[in-house]
Amino acid sequence: MLSLVGALSCRGEESWILADETRLTFAESVVDFSPGYGSGFGTDGFPDVVLGPPEGTGAVSGSTDVLSLGFGGEITLDFGRRVETHAGPDLIVFENPFYILGDPNLGGFFEYAEVALSSDGENWVNFPCDEALPEMGCAGITPVSLNSANYIEQDLASVGGDFFDADLLGVDAFRFVRIRDISITESTENANTTNAGFDLDAIAYIENHE
Repeated sequence: MLSLVGALSCRGEESWILADETRLTFAESVVDFSPGYGSGFGTDGFPDVVLGPPEGTGAVSGSTDVLSLGFGGEITLDFGRRVETHAGPDLIVFENPFYILGDPNLGGFFEYAEVALSSDGENWVNFPCDEALPEMGCAGITPVSLNSANYIEQDLASVGGDFFDADLLGVDAFRFVRIRDISITESTENANTTNAGFDLDAIAYIENHE
C-alpha cells in the first residue's frame, strides 16, 4: 500500500458563509494518503480535489469531484489550526452518495468510512462506525447539495453531507481529521476497478451555527 506523507498541498484557509450566516471552513492540506485496493479515481486532481469546498450534485447523482480512497484506504486532512468545538455538530464530511431516481425509498449507492479526530496528529478518537449500522456514526450516508454555484442560497440544514459532534467523544478541540474506508472484504479486494471505496469530496468545520 502506497503512503503519501507530508503536507502535500496547502490552499490556505478557505471559508463559505451560508444564507443563515453559518461559516464553513474547509481543510487546507493533506497530511497523509494511504490508498486502498481499487483507488485511482481523482488522483489526477489530488490533493486539491479534497481540499477547499465540495461540489455536490444532489440526491440524483454522485459528484465526480472526488478522490476514491480504495478498499480500506485512509486519508488525513489538516485545517491548519486547532478548532474549538461547541454545542451541536462541529464537522461535516462530504462524500457522493445518491438515491435511485432521487428517491430514498428506492435505495441508492453508498460507501462508508470511519471518521477520527486529533489535535496533534498522533492521538486519535474515532466516531463509532459499523457498516451494518452506518447511520450510527459513519460518513457516506447523506447526499450533498452544497456547491460553488449555490452556497450563498443554502443554509446549514440544506447542505447535505454527514454531521459529527465532537462533544460526543469528549473532544474540545481538534485540528486533524482522518477518514478510513471500511468496505474492505474478501470479495471487494479482488474487484477490478479504479473507483472503489469511499469517495471524498471535502470536509468542513462549522465555525458557528444557531
